[in-house]
Amino acid sequence: MLTLKPSGLSETDDYLVLEDGREIGRIYRSPGAPAGAPAWFWGNLKTPNRPGIDRGWAVDLDTAKAAFRKAWEA
Repeated sequence: MLTLKPSGLSETDDYLVLEDGREIGRIYRSPGAPAGAPAWFWGNLKTPNRPGIDRGWAVDLDTAKAAFRKAWEA
């Protein structure tokens, strides 16, 4: 089961993604994203260095979580 835990790396909107208590990735909102651009970054540790498969950008947290889950379960 995938869960989110505040990362402690920034004040808000920054989460570690855990599977059975083990860190497998991160989802956070980029404060410097231009208005109207996807501001949520997601990345997993399963398939490093494969853009679009191991990481990407989303318009909101729910979309980032869904993209992360899809990539993780692929």
